[in-house]
Amino acid sequence: MYATRQSGRTHAAEFIKSDLGLRSYNVGKINPDRVYEPGTPVARLTATGFLVAYDNEGIDGSEVLEGFLVDRILEGFEGEFEVATILTRDGEVFADRIPYPKGVDAAATAALKAALIAEAEARGILFRA
Repeated sequence: MYATRQSGRTHAAEFIKSDLGLRSYNVGKINPDRVYEPGTPVARLTATGFLVAYDNEGIDGSEVLEGFLVDRILEGFEGEFEVATILTRDGEVFADRIPYPKGVDAAATAALKAALIAEAEARGILFRA
């Protein structure tokens, strides 16, 4: 697995079915403003370059899928950031292990899920049962 920081933590990448090794991963800075579970879809903000939770209705870069977090990110302090490993391309994920974005109702949630799957497949990340 591709690690970017010196830590004793293990990767929680049980959501990944397969990848193409190092070429499938990238890194990015993320503000630990909340707990992010492994498999969380993330996007890169246009203004700062920081990773945030994917939101296909955003207009600040959060609407463009960057990939899926490999590690669990725990809540931290204001102003601090972590370097996060993300699966960005050429991989397969287990569909039932991805924390999908939630909408205001069932129809909105289904639309968000469909948009996420389409963007992931455009990046070469396929969803498998």
